Amino acid sequence: MESRLIVLDKNRRTPVDDAELVAALRAGDERAYTVAWIELGPMVRRLVTRFFGTGADAPDLSQEVFLRLFRRIDELRNPSGLRGFVVSICLGVARNELRRVRVRRWVRLTASGDLPDAGVPAADLEARQALKRLYAILDQVSAHDRSLFVARYFEKMEIAEVATAHGLSYGTAKRHVARATTRVNKRLERDPLLAKYLDAHSAGQGQEQEQEQEGAWGDASGDDPDSKETT
Repeated sequence: MESRLIVLDKNRRTPVDDAELVAALRAGDERAYTVAWIELGPMVRRLVTRFFGTGADAPDLSQEVFLRLFRRIDELRNPSGLRGFVVSICLGVARNELRRVRVRRWVRLTASGDLPDAGVPAADLEARQALKRLYAILDQVSAHDRSLFVARYFEKMEIAEVATAHGLSYGTAKRHVARATTRVNKRLERDPLLAKYLDAHSAGQGQEQEQEQEGAWGDASGDDPDSKETT
């Protein structure tokens, strides 16, 4: 049976239903590959960039994400969960790439590993240096912790979304996010320049963020704001 997929053109973007897109991908409709790239590509590239900073090879990693998506589309049980499925694949690709990058650095197959300039205006030297320091801290934690941290705080995903993306139960995801937050905050506290910058930046965001100034993310004790479990 012919796919009912709505094709996008460059002059008009017709919303594509995720369930229809999944059906078209499963049917092997070649148009669906292009539509998936157009619809989901910006989200994938944003997540890759936030995971690694602007030094990532976003096009290559994005292609790897979509290759895995196309190969694994039959694993998706609920077509309405397509975007969460893509996020999960993307974070998996990012974690694997991070491990490969670290191995290459250890065996001196690449340059020193200095972080590239971050994606902020060149005039804002303080912000650029702060972002480089932050990614240097993220380089010190495990790929799993980094993935959780990026999903929760950079992508601003709810705990339930983090859980789905990482294949965890809700309660386990809350505990893992809290532990990852603690590990990042402990390293942040050992970098007074970065901590000072983040405190000053948070203070300028208004009253809404004043409750979070005990730590850059979450509570300084390491508890994620949503990680309180009923006992």
